[in-house]
Amino acid sequence: MSNGTDARLPVPAPPRLGDQEHTRIPAPCAALLTLTITLGGLTITGCSGGGSPRASEPTVARAVAAEELWQRAEVARVAGRHDEAALLYSTFHRSHPTDPRSTEALLDAGTELRRAGRVEEARNQLLAAASRGDPRITPHAWLQLGYLERTEDQFAGAAMRFRDAAITATDDETRAEALLEAGLALQRAGAFTEARAPLEQCLRLAAAAPRHAQEAREALKIPGHFTVQVGVFEARERAEQLMAQLQADGFPAQLEEDGAEPRFRVTSGRFARRPEVITHADRLQARGYPVWIKP
Repeated sequence: MSNGTDARLPVPAPPRLGDQEHTRIPAPCAALLTLTITLGGLTITGCSGGGSPRASEPTVARAVAAEELWQRAEVARVAGRHDEAALLYSTFHRSHPTDPRSTEALLDAGTELRRAGRVEEARNQLLAAASRGDPRITPHAWLQLGYLERTEDQFAGAAMRFRDAAITATDDETRAEALLEAGLALQRAGAFTEARAPLEQCLRLAAAAPRHAQEAREALKIPGHFTVQVGVFEARERAEQLMAQLQADGFPAQLEEDGAEPRFRVTSGRFARRPEVITHADRLQARGYPVWIKP
């Protein structure tokens, strides 16, 4: 349930329905016997008090089928088969609505659809997951919706989704991720002053999320304007040569020294609004320069 690396791995395959020792209680029982099967968090109990134990078999069969479907979805996800995984998770949600993983399946289906580039389908699934009110799932659904908006360059909308994730998060690591992404999205939307608050809040969660806090610390160093990065060099001389070339072609050029490492960045222009920097980047690219809009 995260944006980037996903640490979950497939678990061992569930028992087959044909493995009778997992599914039946012997019929000749003098006392009340109880059968408990736990699959993926779902516990099924059936009993026999002298009658046939076969009455519980349909429930057991459904549970085993659910577990097998879940494992197929997990294998497809880990293998990066996003369309297949999305279909399997969606099927799981529809087929097993009472399973404790049903809402998680909605979230995972939406996440896989996003990774497959199926934007509208992903949005619908993720909104449905967020609306379920499951405190384990809701903040992660808002996070994924934020990443979805960001891929479409809808930075203001992404910031709103990330804020919702921060509000609903039940652990500091998820909250820190959401605050960091909200601040970065606001910067990319040109709301540099507004971006400081979530980034500073993320810093205060450094004990729980040191990596996110470090990214927030770096983001707070970003000046309150857009620019286009054209090159990064270890040698100052090469950076100055690129600056001279840009200026000869009629473009503004600045040299920025990276304090963390001995590197020199060549940037061009300073702009208050994103559309302005995009236009400038297009002009540079048309002249053959590599471009990277910052932030």
